[in-house]
Amino acid sequence: MKLRSKARKNQNSMIVNVYYLQRNGAWKCAGSTDMTQPVHFSDDHASLTLELEGSGNEITYALTFACSFLSRVKLEGTLAGDSPWHLIPCNIYGDNNLAHAVPDQYPNLTTSHPDSIFSSAIWEFRADRASHPLSACFTSKGAAGISIDPYSSAQDGHLVRNGLFASLPDKFGVTLGYANLPFTFVEKRTLNGVKHWPSTSNLIFRSSASGRFFWYPGETRLAAGKMMKSLYTGIRRKPTHRKSCKEAAQALVDRFIDTNWGHLDYYSNMACQLPENPKLRSWRPLCAVGWTGGTVLAYPFLVAESVLGLAPDYFRDRDNGWQIFNQVADSLNPKSGLLFDLYREWNGSRLNGWWSGFGLTRDRHCAYTNGQALYYLMKAVGYLRQRQLSPPPEWEATATTALETFIRLQRDDGNFGFSFSAEKPEVIDWDGFAGCWITAAMAQAALVTAREDFRIAAIRGAEFYHQYVRDLNCWGTPMDTWKSVDQEGNLAFVKTARLLHQLTGEEKFLAMLEDGATYEYTWRYAFKAIPCEPPLAGTDWNSCGGSVTSVSNPHIHPMALIITEDIFYLATATDSIYHRNRAEDTIAWAMNCLELYPEIASYGDYGVLTERFCPSDGCIIDSYADGRPNSLWTTYNGWAAANVLEGLLWMIDHEKSLP
Repeated sequence: MKLRSKARKNQNSMIVNVYYLQRNGAWKCAGSTDMTQPVHFSDDHASLTLELEGSGNEITYALTFACSFLSRVKLEGTLAGDSPWHLIPCNIYGDNNLAHAVPDQYPNLTTSHPDSIFSSAIWEFRADRASHPLSACFTSKGAAGISIDPYSSAQDGHLVRNGLFASLPDKFGVTLGYANLPFTFVEKRTLNGVKHWPSTSNLIFRSSASGRFFWYPGETRLAAGKMMKSLYTGIRRKPTHRKSCKEAAQALVDRFIDTNWGHLDYYSNMACQLPENPKLRSWRPLCAVGWTGGTVLAYPFLVAESVLGLAPDYFRDRDNGWQIFNQVADSLNPKSGLLFDLYREWNGSRLNGWWSGFGLTRDRHCAYTNGQALYYLMKAVGYLRQRQLSPPPEWEATATTALETFIRLQRDDGNFGFSFSAEKPEVIDWDGFAGCWITAAMAQAALVTAREDFRIAAIRGAEFYHQYVRDLNCWGTPMDTWKSVDQEGNLAFVKTARLLHQLTGEEKFLAMLEDGATYEYTWRYAFKAIPCEPPLAGTDWNSCGGSVTSVSNPHIHPMALIITEDIFYLATATDSIYHRNRAEDTIAWAMNCLELYPEIASYGDYGVLTERFCPSDGCIIDSYADGRPNSLWTTYNGWAAANVLEGLLWMIDHEKSLP
């Protein structure tokens, strides 16, 4: 056996051990490095080289491996220091908020709850499950990470899928080839009695990969932003599309009119069953005041009238933006001083939307729906006034009444709460990030009305929610994820920080905005994944620019389009090509997704859009009638189409073009 590597006294607090998998399933050490010396190894069965290039905070490596039996290689980092915290973007954020969430729903990196199948001291995923193929660890000593190419080639030319892992207490790294451990996590729900799928793997005889070692002594979790930015420059592949933003926006509006409005006399979510029945049928009305309906549709409808020059009777007998806003403004609950969460009754309730079955918010007001509805009400008021149009006074009156209630409820530390009584002005559940949408509404109201109480409440809220963002640990926004770590709540923080910088000019809010962008980018794909299931497999669909929803729902959705203006604002304020490229990626991703219809999706027309795109092996829970897995949910989700419409209209209105 030959083993050559000089693991000199480590000055970096980080050591990388190199292993290969033996026939018996045990790992054999092939050497170690402190990121200054290469590793050269051979024995009777395998040979391996790890060459290094560069110095300082980032070291590039090249790994080559050959073996007489099917195996894989592990690069395992160990970081000294106290309180290790792990990050695998889109998958592992510490223990994924186990202290405040229900165990046994999604991966928890923990030794607690040993009876829970989702509690494990090690988690490993395919590298294309992460927005950036990176595993990182943070301790009192600093921030460290290891990346790898998400894909390699085997000796016969076949695709090799590589892996990422995190292991307690302080081990992290990547693998050439992959295994899903302790099993393949697909989605949070129990499906036909199954909560997890068997482990899958990709073993190899011979292959190679490259990547980077990162080490930032003394830095915090936000150093993940530096790692992602470094990787982005090498792996970005911007999505392509044929049509213009204006063509896409017009098609989105057209489909709401000729397809989405159904027999329910609502805009709705729609679904079909492929291949034998591609006709979309309504299955759930979009009557929530925010999040998945209501103002989320109303605002881009309102903007589309002027930006696209729609005729006065364009919406015919369907609700236009004005009409939806009128109904939301008429939804004030006099007992609580807050909005009913549904602007029309559904299943006998004005509170219990589709999310109530998850148990956290039944018979309660929700911060997410209320906060977002108030944000869009005030945004619409401001938009119309900028164009010398007169919004109905009820819109501002309702919004200010509810916002004043929230000011009285706001805790001294700035927290607004997660859910509220419908019988009186009272917070029932304080825990979670959803109240940041109330903060965004306060900031928007301050901009529109110049009221000092709204500005002060927004600043207090921003300072409270900023701690979650700095920790890369925003949890508790959507009501259907049992308070898992998620992407959605931070969208409100990004908006809040941008509005407060616009209001005050203070640099601290621009810094907050940059932190919010960093957290968002942990969810936003930087590369083109290679999906494994139809219809996305083998197509030009491109994940780059799409953002994953949460650790419990591991699929890409279109919600990040609503912060298009905010990321462009950040790019301009910081003169950053990087942020501009990130914003452009997301617009291009949405345009690319729209062009799946109808040929690749096999249902709907151009302008129809689902909420679920599966770039890897996560959340593939939809299937064709013959049982084959489907990587594209066969639905038309109105809120998703509206989010894309909002982003595209901003691009058109501000004469932004994609290079």
